[in-house]
Amino acid sequence: MERRDAALIARVEAEVRRLVERGAQDIAAACEAGRRFGQGFTYESVQGLDREVNLMLVELSDRCMEKTEELERKAVLEAGLAEDDEDAVIAWVGSSRFGDGAQGRFDSYCSHLKYILEGWLAIGFARKWSSAYIAARAASDADPYTTPEWRSAFREGGWGPDIISSGGYRWGRGIPVSPAKGIALGAGAMVMSAYRHSELIGYGRRGATGYRVRRGSNYPCALCDSLCGITWPISVEVLPAHPHCVCYAEPVYDGTVDRSDLYAERLAEYERYSADPNYKDVAFDRNTMGLKATHVRHTLNSKKGWYETSAQNAGYKAGHSVVLEAEDHTVLHKKNTEGLWDGRKFEIAGAENGTSNNIRNALKHCATKPGCEVAVIFVLEDMKNADLRTGLARYNGLRGSSQWKEFKEIYVVDINGDIKHLPPAGND
Repeated sequence: MERRDAALIARVEAEVRRLVERGAQDIAAACEAGRRFGQGFTYESVQGLDREVNLMLVELSDRCMEKTEELERKAVLEAGLAEDDEDAVIAWVGSSRFGDGAQGRFDSYCSHLKYILEGWLAIGFARKWSSAYIAARAASDADPYTTPEWRSAFREGGWGPDIISSGGYRWGRGIPVSPAKGIALGAGAMVMSAYRHSELIGYGRRGATGYRVRRGSNYPCALCDSLCGITWPISVEVLPAHPHCVCYAEPVYDGTVDRSDLYAERLAEYERYSADPNYKDVAFDRNTMGLKATHVRHTLNSKKGWYETSAQNAGYKAGHSVVLEAEDHTVLHKKNTEGLWDGRKFEIAGAENGTSNNIRNALKHCATKPGCEVAVIFVLEDMKNADLRTGLARYNGLRGSSQWKEFKEIYVVDINGDIKHLPPAGND
C-alpha cells in the first residue's frame, strides 16, 4: 500500500470529522435552555430553537463542503500539478460519481444528525450529562438505535422526542451510517478523486498513454480486482473505485493502451439498461468489457431458446455487447432479429451437427432477416469438428441470388461455449 494515499484519506476524514464534532457541540450548547425539560426535551420545547438549529445545520453542511474543496485543492498540488490546474480539477470532481450531488448528501447527513442529537439531548438532560458529552455521543460512529440508552428510552420507556417518534426514527429503524462517518467517507472519496485525476493529468503531460491499476492493500475486493490486468486509457478514470480505496495508478509509456474508450461506452450502456425496467439479466464484465441484457418482451423458443442464451453468454464472456431485444409479434409473418451484437442487428441460427450443409443453411436463415448485419451460428458439437470453411464457401456460392447477403460479421459458437470469428461472407 502507498502510505501517502492512506495518510491522505485519514487526514481528510479527521479534519471533516472535527467539523461535525464542533457543529454538534455548538448545537448542544445552544440547546442548554431546554435542559429543564429533561427526558421530555424536543427542539420545540424552546421557542425559536428549532429554526436556530436548522440554520446551524445548514452552516455545518456548507463548512464541510468548503473544507472538502480546500482539501481537494491541496491534493492537486500534492499530486504535482500547479495552482492554475486547481479550478479545472475541482470542476471535474464536482461532476464525478463521488462529487455529483455531494452537497445534497451532506445536507441529508446533517438532517440525520439533528434527529440523533435530539435523542441524545433528551437522554443526556435526563441523566444530567454535560452538553459536550452529549455532542460526543451524537457525533460518534456508533449506531444510536442499538445503544442501551436508546433501547431503554425509545423502545421500552415509551418516551422520546416527537420528531423521532412521529418521523419513524424509532429504535431499530435508523440510518446505519452515522452522520459523521457518512460525511467523512464522502469527503475522503472526493479528495482522493481529485488526487487521482491530477495524477493522470500529470502522467499524460509526461507522455504516458495509459495506466495500470495496482492493488494498494490485501483486503478482498472483487471490484478492485476486476480493474487490474487492464491497460486503461488516460481518458478513462476508474480510481478510486470506492470510498477508502487505496489502489493506485501505474503509468504506461509504451503506447499499449487497450480498448480505447470502450470501457466508458459499455459502462454507460450497462447503467442505461440497468435503470430500464424493460430489461432483465443485465450484466457487465469489467475485465472483458462484455455486456448482456434481455428485453422482457424477447420470446425464447420453448425448445431451442437455450441456443440464444448460450450464444449470448459466449459473446458476453468474449467481450461483446449482446442484447436480446423485444420482438414484434403484432404483424403477421414479421421477421424479427434477435437484437444487437456490438450495436448491430444480429440473428442466431442452429447448425445442429456442423456439417457444411447445416452451416450454409444457418447463414441462409440469417440472410432472410431484414437488417441483419451479424450472423451467429450455433453448433451442437465441438467447433473443431464443424466443417466451417466448406459451409461458408457453399453459402458464398449463392452470391447473386435472393438467398445470399453480405454480413458485417459472422461468429460461430459451439456446445462448449467457445466462440470463433469467421471472415464476413463475400471475403472467404
